[in-house]
Amino acid sequence: MDVVRFERLASAGRGVLAADPGDAARVLRRALALWRGPALLDVAASDFFRAPVTRLSELRMAVLEDRIEADLRVGRGRELTGELTSLVAEHPLRERLVGALMRALVAAGRPAEALTAYGRASSLRWTSCSPPRRTSS
Repeated sequence: MDVVRFERLASAGRGVLAADPGDAARVLRRALALWRGPALLDVAASDFFRAPVTRLSELRMAVLEDRIEADLRVGRGRELTGELTSLVAEHPLRERLVGALMRALVAAGRPAEALTAYGRASSLRWTSCSPPRRTSS
Protein backbone atom coordinates (compact mmCIF):
# COMPACT_ATOMS: atom_id res chain seq x y z
CA MET A 1 0.00 0.00 0.00
CA ASP A 2 1.13 3.54 -0.71
CA VAL A 3 0.82 5.11 2.75
CA VAL A 4 1.36 8.67 1.55
CA ARG A 5 -1.32 8.34 -1.13
CA PHE A 6 -3.72 6.76 1.38
CA GLU A 7 -3.19 9.59 3.86
CA ARG A 8 -3.67 12.25 1.16
CA LEU A 9 -6.90 10.70 -0.09
CA ALA A 10 -8.13 10.24 3.48
CA SER A 11 -7.43 13.90 4.25
CA ALA A 12 -9.12 15.06 1.04
CA GLY A 13 -12.21 12.93 1.71
CA ARG A 14 -12.49 14.11 5.29
CA GLY A 15 -12.06 17.70 4.12
CA VAL A 16 -15.19 17.60 1.95
CA LEU A 17 -17.35 15.36 4.15
CA ALA A 18 -19.49 18.18 5.54
CA ALA A 19 -19.91 20.06 2.26
CA ASP A 20 -20.22 17.16 -0.22
CA PRO A 21 -20.74 13.74 1.39
CA GLY A 22 -21.18 12.07 -2.00
CA ASP A 23 -17.75 13.23 -3.18
CA ALA A 24 -16.29 12.38 0.23
CA ALA A 25 -17.61 8.82 -0.03
CA ARG A 26 -16.00 8.42 -3.47
CA VAL A 27 -12.62 9.76 -2.34
CA LEU A 28 -12.64 7.72 0.88
CA ARG A 29 -13.51 4.58 -1.13
CA ARG A 30 -10.46 5.23 -3.31
CA ALA A 31 -8.29 5.56 -0.20
CA LEU A 32 -9.65 2.33 1.29
CA ALA A 33 -9.19 0.50 -2.03
CA LEU A 34 -5.42 0.92 -1.58
CA TRP A 35 -5.48 -1.51 1.35
CA ARG A 36 -4.57 -5.14 0.78
CA GLY A 37 -4.65 -6.91 4.13
CA PRO A 38 -3.22 -5.76 7.47
CA ALA A 39 -0.92 -2.74 7.71
CA LEU A 40 2.77 -3.38 7.03
CA LEU A 41 2.17 -7.14 7.10
CA ASP A 42 5.73 -8.05 6.13
CA VAL A 43 7.20 -6.22 9.17
CA ALA A 44 4.21 -6.10 11.56
CA ALA A 45 5.68 -8.71 13.92
CA SER A 46 8.71 -6.53 14.66
CA ASP A 47 8.55 -4.51 17.87
CA PHE A 48 10.09 -1.58 15.99
CA PHE A 49 7.03 -1.33 13.72
CA ARG A 50 4.35 -1.85 16.37
CA ALA A 51 3.49 1.88 16.69
CA PRO A 52 3.25 2.58 12.93
CA VAL A 53 1.16 -0.56 12.43
CA THR A 54 -1.21 0.51 15.20
CA ARG A 55 -1.41 4.07 13.84
CA LEU A 56 -2.16 2.93 10.29
CA SER A 57 -4.70 0.33 11.43
CA GLU A 58 -6.53 2.92 13.51
CA LEU A 59 -6.39 5.43 10.65
CA ARG A 60 -7.90 2.84 8.31
CA MET A 61 -10.78 2.24 10.73
CA ALA A 62 -11.37 5.98 11.13
CA VAL A 63 -11.44 6.43 7.34
CA LEU A 64 -13.85 3.52 7.04
CA GLU A 65 -16.10 5.15 9.66
CA ASP A 66 -15.91 8.45 7.74
CA ARG A 67 -16.86 6.69 4.49
CA ILE A 68 -19.82 5.08 6.23
CA GLU A 69 -20.84 8.47 7.63
CA ALA A 70 -20.67 9.95 4.13
CA ASP A 71 -22.80 7.10 2.75
CA LEU A 72 -25.37 7.59 5.50
CA ARG A 73 -25.57 11.32 4.75
CA VAL A 74 -26.41 10.64 1.10
CA GLY A 75 -29.15 8.16 2.01
CA ARG A 76 -27.43 4.79 1.62
CA GLY A 77 -28.43 3.53 5.06
CA ARG A 78 -30.42 0.56 3.80
CA GLU A 79 -27.42 -0.59 1.72
CA LEU A 80 -25.07 -0.41 4.72
CA THR A 81 -26.91 -2.67 7.16
CA GLY A 82 -25.08 -5.87 6.18
CA GLU A 83 -21.63 -4.30 6.18
CA LEU A 84 -22.28 -2.53 9.48
CA THR A 85 -23.69 -5.63 11.15
CA SER A 86 -20.44 -7.46 10.30
CA LEU A 87 -18.25 -4.55 11.39
CA VAL A 88 -20.05 -4.17 14.73
CA ALA A 89 -19.71 -7.92 15.36
CA GLU A 90 -15.97 -7.57 14.72
CA HIS A 91 -15.56 -4.26 16.63
CA PRO A 92 -18.41 -4.14 19.18
CA LEU A 93 -16.90 -1.32 21.26
CA ARG A 94 -16.45 1.16 18.39
CA GLU A 95 -19.24 3.60 19.17
CA ARG A 96 -19.23 5.27 15.75
CA LEU A 97 -19.91 1.92 14.09
CA VAL A 98 -22.69 1.07 16.53
CA GLY A 99 -24.27 4.50 16.01
CA ALA A 100 -23.99 4.12 12.24
CA LEU A 101 -25.60 0.67 12.41
CA MET A 102 -28.49 2.10 14.41
CA ARG A 103 -28.98 4.91 11.88
CA ALA A 104 -28.78 2.47 8.95
CA LEU A 105 -31.35 0.15 10.55
CA VAL A 106 -33.74 3.05 11.09
CA ALA A 107 -33.21 4.14 7.47
CA ALA A 108 -34.02 0.58 6.40
CA GLY A 109 -37.32 0.71 8.31
CA ARG A 110 -36.07 -1.52 11.14
CA PRO A 111 -36.22 0.71 14.25
CA ALA A 112 -36.79 -2.18 16.66
CA GLU A 113 -33.52 -3.76 15.52
CA ALA A 114 -31.80 -0.39 16.00
CA LEU A 115 -32.97 -0.35 19.63
CA THR A 116 -31.75 -3.93 20.05
CA ALA A 117 -28.33 -2.93 18.68
CA TYR A 118 -28.24 -0.03 21.12
CA GLY A 119 -29.16 -2.28 24.04
CA ARG A 120 -26.54 -4.85 23.07
CA ALA A 121 -23.82 -2.20 22.76
CA SER A 122 -24.82 -0.55 26.01
CA SER A 123 -24.75 -3.86 27.84
CA LEU A 124 -21.40 -4.78 26.33
CA ARG A 125 -19.86 -1.43 27.31
CA TRP A 126 -21.11 -1.86 30.85
CA THR A 127 -19.73 -5.39 31.03
CA SER A 128 -16.35 -4.37 29.62
CA CYS A 129 -16.04 -1.57 32.20
CA SER A 130 -17.03 -3.67 35.20
CA PRO A 131 -14.29 -4.97 37.48
CA PRO A 132 -13.76 -8.71 37.40
CA ARG A 133 -15.76 -10.73 39.88
CA ARG A 134 -13.93 -12.25 42.78
CA THR A 135 -14.31 -15.93 43.36
CA SER A 136 -14.06 -17.40 46.82
CA SER A 137 -11.41 -20.04 47.40
